[in-house]
Amino acid sequence: EMQLAHVVLAVEGCSWSDPDFFALKVASSLIGEWNRAQATGTRSVSRLANRLTAANGGCQSLLSVLTCYSDTGLWGTYFVAEPSALEQTTELILEEWRRLCTEVTDEEVRRVALSDKAKFFSSLDGSLPVCEEIGRQTLVYNRRIPPQELDMRLDAVNAEWIRDACTRRILNRKPALVAIGPVDSLPSHETITSKLKT
Repeated sequence: EMQLAHVVLAVEGCSWSDPDFFALKVASSLIGEWNRAQATGTRSVSRLANRLTAANGGCQSLLSVLTCYSDTGLWGTYFVAEPSALEQTTELILEEWRRLCTEVTDEEVRRVALSDKAKFFSSLDGSLPVCEEIGRQTLVYNRRIPPQELDMRLDAVNAEWIRDACTRRILNRKPALVAIGPVDSLPSHETITSKLKT
C-alpha cells in the first residue's frame, strides 16, 4: 500500500515552436523543483520551494512540468506528499500559479532566466548532448539555433510576457488532475478549478 500520494496538476501548455515557449519555460523554472531531503532552506530561486520549506509540512517533493509536442503541450506541477499535506500543498501551488498571472516581477524573471541559461549551456558538455540538442532543434525548428540566439530569446522574456502567457493558459481553465495513492484528502477537481477562476 502506498504511503504517499503522487499528484500532477497541469494545464494545456504550448508546442515547441509556439511564440510563448520561452515564457512558459521560464515560468516553469519559477515554479521550480524541490525535495524535502535537500538542504536548500529558503534560498531557492523558486518562491514556491521556499514556501514549502517554511511550511514544514508533509510535502516530500515537487517538480515543475513543461512537456512540449509538435502541436500542443502540458505545463504543470507534479508533487509527492503525505495525505495530511495534500490540501496545503495544492493550495500553495495554485497560489503560485495565480501569482505568475498577476504579480511576477522582472527581477525574479531575470534571476531565473540566468539560472536557466547556466543549466542549458552546462548541459551541452560533450558531443552526445550537443548532438541530441541539434537533433531536437532540427526536428522542431528545421535548423540549429545558435547559442547566441537561445541566449537572446531567454533575455527577451520579461514579467509582462509571463503574466500574459500564464493568464491565457491558467486562469479560467480546467486543469488536468491525476493522482494515485492515499488521495482522499486531495481537493476535488471542482474545488481546484474554482480556485483558478477570476
